[in-house]
Amino acid sequence: MKFKYYNPKYNNLKRTSEILQILGKYGFTFFAEKINLEEVFGKIKIPANSNIMNMSTGERIRCAFEELGVTFIKLGQILSTRSDLLDSCILTELKKLQDDVNPNSYEDLNSVFFSQFNKNIEDKVKYINKKPLASASIGQVYFAILETGDKVIIKIQRPNIENTIRMDLDILRSIARLLDDHLNYSGISFIQIYEEFSNQILRELDYNFEARNCDKFREIHKNDYKIYIPEINWELTSQKVLTMEWIDGIKINEIENNDKYYNKIEISQVWIKAIMKQVFIHGFFHADPHPGNILILKNNKIALIDFGMVGFIDKNTIEFISEIFIALTINDTQSIVDALFEMDAISMDADVQKIYHDLNIFIHYYYSLSLSKINITELLTEFLRFCRENNLKLPSQVSLLSKTLITLEGGVREINPSISISEILTEFAKDFYKDKLSLKNIALESKYSIKGFLSDFKSLPRQLRILLKSIEKNNIKIAIDDSSFVKIDKTLNHVTNIISISLIIAGLIVGSSLVITTKVEPTLWGYPVLGIIGYLASAIMGLVLIISIVIVQRKR
Repeated sequence: MKFKYYNPKYNNLKRTSEILQILGKYGFTFFAEKINLEEVFGKIKIPANSNIMNMSTGERIRCAFEELGVTFIKLGQILSTRSDLLDSCILTELKKLQDDVNPNSYEDLNSVFFSQFNKNIEDKVKYINKKPLASASIGQVYFAILETGDKVIIKIQRPNIENTIRMDLDILRSIARLLDDHLNYSGISFIQIYEEFSNQILRELDYNFEARNCDKFREIHKNDYKIYIPEINWELTSQKVLTMEWIDGIKINEIENNDKYYNKIEISQVWIKAIMKQVFIHGFFHADPHPGNILILKNNKIALIDFGMVGFIDKNTIEFISEIFIALTINDTQSIVDALFEMDAISMDADVQKIYHDLNIFIHYYYSLSLSKINITELLTEFLRFCRENNLKLPSQVSLLSKTLITLEGGVREINPSISISEILTEFAKDFYKDKLSLKNIALESKYSIKGFLSDFKSLPRQLRILLKSIEKNNIKIAIDDSSFVKIDKTLNHVTNIISISLIIAGLIVGSSLVITTKVEPTLWGYPVLGIIGYLASAIMGLVLIISIVIVQRKR
């Protein structure tokens, strides 16, 4: 099946061609062939590289994304959280994607700083180390000391990186629309995946967003003695520059070298409970809690840094997760299926019997295990695999939360292999529900429910008036949209055309037969020429009709 043409914008032609050549290099030419891109850019060459040919699909995707640059590396990192969409072998490779790149010169970054504040960096600080502490795909980080003596880190966006990313996003949006128009991969919406990715990477391009995230986490943990969040210097923060308090600590994965100074058990518990508090109480969590983003301070305190990737989770989703977790502990398959239906995760054409069967197997395996033996990474991976195999559509925030918990468990087990996150999660959940079921919270929830009910009740007369006026003006319309109607319409058109042509052929044959019995001049071999022409025309039309029917049947 050929797709309709992909017509890239003129200024994107070179970059689109580059993307196609790299995809072709790693064996993904089928994509270009499917959407007729070769007719726009010419034949895509595939280098004969035995190393590439011996790679797995996941390895080829990872290498292609690395070569395609920052936008595709970020896309791969987002997709690495989607266990509900991709196989584990591909996810494993995508998780290896790193956005560490060679640094730009200090002068280049200073020009970006000048564009934001109309002054050079040296004019704003007392001292700056011109050698970057870190160099990522979007920005570079420097250590500096302000005139006040405060130590800070200054993150500056790379020059022109926004233009590069926006061009790639424009290309990806067009491709996602084409895929949605012409492919049906178990109900996957490519444009929805694109929108999720686009929103995430555009937020990362605005350092004000990260700064506000940091301030929000400071507010969340302001009463937590064991959690520290750095302070933002807003005078030196803008869309492309972020200035944040310098944290003097060690990375959590370096704790082995300082074992005698720190309590690993306490640190791991503080880390886990911090994320649990963010998720279940505030619905706003640090979505990238890998060991590099956690610093250890004195007295077993931890500091969180890098707030570019955060997750949001609403109350309904928290209730959904809670119901599934409780159902697992009491071996209640029906409650899980009910929760999935409530979240619209199960489509109308889903095989519900298969869902029940697979769920029973899943629950049977984990129900008999003690909490200390349950591996959260394995549990979540298996559950998301079950969702993928049964075409269940989970909210994207569930996938991001799953990735966060998997990253959290991996980091915690590096410093405390014997810890059980499931036990701490259960303990936290008990306290959470105990607080939720307190008289104060029940009264508060009741207040909001009554307020919402009264608001809906108050608006009911107005909505009824609008409905009655619409009925009076005959403005009520019922729209039925079913893809099968389109197929029926095409079939009816085809059948109608066949019948029409058949009638014409029949008319020609009957008319020619009548003419043949007369002696109308001129004649050929004793028969009227007009009758012979009629027979020939009907024969040709009949042959064409038969050929067209065969071709249509083969296409179907």
